[in-house]
Amino acid sequence: MPRMRLHRFLALAGLGSRRDCEQLILDGLVQINGQRVTGLPAFVDPEADVVTVKGRKVGLANLVYYLVNKPKGVLCLERDPYGRQTVCDLVPSSPRVIPANALEQEASGLVLLTNDRQLVSALSSRSCPVKRVYSVTVKGPVNATHIERIKKGAFLPDGRSQVANVHVFACNQKRSVMEIEVGPGMRCHVVQLLLRVGLDVVDVRMKALGPLGIKGLGMGLWRRLSAKEVAMLKRAIGQGRPGKAG
Repeated sequence: MPRMRLHRFLALAGLGSRRDCEQLILDGLVQINGQRVTGLPAFVDPEADVVTVKGRKVGLANLVYYLVNKPKGVLCLERDPYGRQTVCDLVPSSPRVIPANALEQEASGLVLLTNDRQLVSALSSRSCPVKRVYSVTVKGPVNATHIERIKKGAFLPDGRSQVANVHVFACNQKRSVMEIEVGPGMRCHVVQLLLRVGLDVVDVRMKALGPLGIKGLGMGLWRRLSAKEVAMLKRAIGQGRPGKAG
């Protein structure tokens, strides 16, 4: 394995974001082969060098990929300062993982958790080609004006929300069922967008992230991705050959 920047090595080892890891270095808490490192840039050979943080040896963790069926009300965060339940509370606490895709608190469905920071970064990029698909139920009928406004999108407090396609599968006086597709490079808070359009939201569930789906996975449950699924996802976002899945 070639040499890499020390702060990137520490981030891949699960010690925080790259900025957090830069601060660990600048605070003098990191040593390479017994020598304290206090300046940047710094480099490390993951296979030959011994790295310690606060006296504890660290190394690159085996990459893990958890597919979670998030219930409504659970926060899509690593941790919450107010002690509310997060999606990371639903999976093993070690190794440390973070959400790779966003999902509103009021929504349920697919969330990918991983310690593969490169994958998280790729999925968060505006250039990411992966589509996201949501199943939506609202009270009452939807009409052409609703659909046009959903497709047009809206500027919300967190930025512009927009979608690629809307398909209506059922529509009557009691309820309407739709499938909403968020296309490559798009960001969308689906629940907030539907409320802005004037619809009474009953249920929003994320059902697919690129080639991944949650069919057969019970609410609040999780499973590991297979090596084949990891490879499919990485091909979908244009990454090279994946590392070993765990």
